[in-house]
Amino acid sequence: MTARSMTFDWSQTRIHCPLDLAAPGKRAGHLLLPWSDNTNPLGGHPIPVMVATGAPGPTLLLTAGVHGDEFEGPVAILDLWRD
Repeated sequence: MTARSMTFDWSQTRIHCPLDLAAPGKRAGHLLLPWSDNTNPLGGHPIPVMVATGAPGPTLLLTAGVHGDEFEGPVAILDLWRD
């Protein structure tokens, strides 16, 4: 991915991205990480992604995870997204 064009060659990775990351506006979806195990052969793990594209300038990445009952990080990001 480059800062100028927001393009990325997804053929170089196993992750499938159905979202147009360069399109203006807000959109949400999932990246699909291929994963195969005994319960889900040839399956995948969906990774939730929210993208907001505006004017050229600085880029911000927010990540969050859940550990036990500690869900404050993802909730904070969802609150920011809704505003």
